[in-house]
Amino acid sequence: MEFLDFLKYGAIGISLALAILSYRLLSKEQEKDAERPAFLKSIKSYMFLTVFLSVFFGLIEVFIPSKKYSKNNTHVDNIWNKHFQEYNDSTMKQKVRRINDHINTAEVNPDEVCEQYMAQLEKCQNQLSEYDQGFYQNIIKLKKKLQSTPDSWTNLKFDTASKGETITLLKNIFISLGYDYHQLSNQQIISKYETTKSTWAEDRQAYIFNSDITELIKIYLRTYENN
Repeated sequence: MEFLDFLKYGAIGISLALAILSYRLLSKEQEKDAERPAFLKSIKSYMFLTVFLSVFFGLIEVFIPSKKYSKNNTHVDNIWNKHFQEYNDSTMKQKVRRINDHINTAEVNPDEVCEQYMAQLEKCQNQLSEYDQGFYQNIIKLKKKLQSTPDSWTNLKFDTASKGETITLLKNIFISLGYDYHQLSNQQIISKYETTKSTWAEDRQAYIFNSDITELIKIYLRTYENN
């Protein structure tokens, strides 16, 4: 084995390599016919240094945990605190065994998964049955409308006559949010949009950017959560 191979074993490998080198130096010196006290003294000093480094590195390995180990412990503790607090396991080894046992024995109930997907499909079906009034459909249409513009944004007050479809989409979105805007004119819808946008932007209230679509979705989600 090359001495560089010892480096892959970290501090312990380095200590072992130094010990082997010390032994080889001493063996070579014993093969000499004449004793060389100065050289033997140097080998002795080198051996003392090797012993010191071995003890030093050994203590580090024992008493100072590696960052990787500490990080892994943190992950295990986070999982334990969230899902396994009802158990009495105390040591890290016990916690890891408990988590592994749970992962290996956990079963998925196909009926529960099916019910979740059926609920989502039913929700989509209800929205599609009211295509003109569904929030998501109108949000998607508004997003595509912006994408069709050269700059991916629009100013409702500029050439308003050509923005009729965009304003209608806004009206339907507001209706989905619970506002009774059925009879409002285009100018009134623009005014309502400016008032709403003022809650998250200080300027260019008549503009619609991608970030504004995100804010409208946030409003809808908060309304849905409250209801």
